[in-house]
Amino acid sequence: MPSPGNSINSDNRGPAIDIAVWICFILCALSIVAKVWTKLGRRGQKIHAGNLQLDDYLLVLSLLSLGAYSVTVSQQVKAGLGKHLDSLSDRDVARYEKIEYASYFLYVATIFLANATGVVFGLMLEPALKLLRVLQGLMAWNSLWYLASTLATAFQCGTPAPWRSVRGQCFDRAAFWAIIDIINMATNICLAVVLCRIVIILQMSRTRYFLLALFSSRFLLAIPAAFKVFFLFRERHSEQRDPTSSSVDIVISSVLVATMTVMATAWPFMNPVMGHLQPGWSTGAVHLSAQGISGKATRTSDSGATQSTTKHVARLRDPEVSDTTLISTGEYEDRQQSGNKWIWLKH
Repeated sequence: MPSPGNSINSDNRGPAIDIAVWICFILCALSIVAKVWTKLGRRGQKIHAGNLQLDDYLLVLSLLSLGAYSVTVSQQVKAGLGKHLDSLSDRDVARYEKIEYASYFLYVATIFLANATGVVFGLMLEPALKLLRVLQGLMAWNSLWYLASTLATAFQCGTPAPWRSVRGQCFDRAAFWAIIDIINMATNICLAVVLCRIVIILQMSRTRYFLLALFSSRFLLAIPAAFKVFFLFRERHSEQRDPTSSSVDIVISSVLVATMTVMATAWPFMNPVMGHLQPGWSTGAVHLSAQGISGKATRTSDSGATQSTTKHVARLRDPEVSDTTLISTGEYEDRQQSGNKWIWLKH
């Protein structure tokens, strides 16, 4: 955190970066802790690490990566980020370049882990085959994006000193990072659409709309990403080359992109209903936390006749209604009684 002696002015904008970085990290950490804590102890149960799944561990890794990225940005500030280049010593510039170089890898890793968390969560819900294929494609695309971004970043300014971004010869980094962030934005939009498509079959209307809003939060990534692209090309076309000062807006935008990517994955789990979703609920194989029972049940057909059936069903209580809802393991029948009170599934 910035020391009391630091002041924000036109010649030193570094403290503003420090403040933005750590506020974003703290908010993100609180969201993830709330998400993981919800999974550790569901509905008053004892805390049990077995409740955590692969997506939880990936989310924690993304938080750790974001923490490391925040530390490197803070170290960049100490090395001269936010100050004019002509006010820095050669030693400060060399240190700044190396820390900036390391921050790029952590930035890409944070986004990769956060996106992978969202995809893994969708896969664990065992959606319909078409959506399953889309999620698998997104995972492959996200992995390819990470590998390509990492390799390109590693040699952005050539050998033997690829970190020399200030005084070295680099490729068009403005275009490169613009492409990287646009692809990330497109990936998140696709992931949001798929997750919303899975959630849309929920039988609880109010909960469904709330979850749709939370999953749609990934669309908000377009805002900081658009600002970052704008700042990148503004710096590129600037007549005065002062990277340590002109990069401030780019760095803050990058911090917002990384933070919002992680938080968009954690936000849906602020809804208590998410703590009860189980693999296969989107296809009817398993639907919320339920107790299985076997017996005879009835339903009313469209003509008004009462029909009996014997099948393995599960009894659960909808958190929004007082009636007990019956489901069975299997796939949805074409006809379902409206009113969200009874759900019948083909055995």
